[in-house]
Amino acid sequence: MNDVFKKIREYLVFLLQKESMIIVSSILSVVLYDLSLQNRWFYIFKGEEATLNVFLSGALWFFAVPFSINFFYLHLPTSELGFKPKRETGWVKWFLLFLTIGILWALWVSRNPVYRNYYPALRAARTDALALLKYETLVALNMFSWEFLCRGYLLFGLQKKFGKYALLIQLVIFTLLHRGKPEYLLSILGGLGMGILALEAGSFIPVFLLHFGTAVLLDFFCLAF
Repeated sequence: MNDVFKKIREYLVFLLQKESMIIVSSILSVVLYDLSLQNRWFYIFKGEEATLNVFLSGALWFFAVPFSINFFYLHLPTSELGFKPKRETGWVKWFLLFLTIGILWALWVSRNPVYRNYYPALRAARTDALALLKYETLVALNMFSWEFLCRGYLLFGLQKKFGKYALLIQLVIFTLLHRGKPEYLLSILGGLGMGILALEAGSFIPVFLLHFGTAVLLDFFCLAF
């Protein structure tokens, strides 16, 4: 019996380690996100605007869970979670490279009927300027939380322990969050590229700007051409 309790204690110690808590709480964020979308009682937006609940839910769970775990348990400073880019500007060339790729990609895929039928995800945003503004605002909040979870909390939170292998860990979550979207498979390359940019910049903020900027351009190209 003592051996059993010893093993249980060993596993508890393992699960309470910083890296274990980061991985488990990240998975919990995704689970709560999925559960909130499966339960209509959580929906704030109704009818034709129901699509917006996807972005609102992401903005909530992808930020609230990891931020709370860090605030109450891990106590990592925000500088270690990628809230501030490096002062050195060497990463800017990476940003410009990926931005150029993002623009060309958005322009190219916007000619594809699959993408044109999907974006913007809110139908009303295709004909109503106010609806488009509301939609893009929620997309921005969602993507900020998304990048904080993947390229901030996961990537930088695990970097000291796993080094560049943390790129692959964040990539799993990032790719899964694209399931059901036209760019599901391409998100593997995108997740790697944005992970590299985050490491070069020492922050997820430039990656958020890249991710959101590309998304806005994709919406614009789908509407304009």
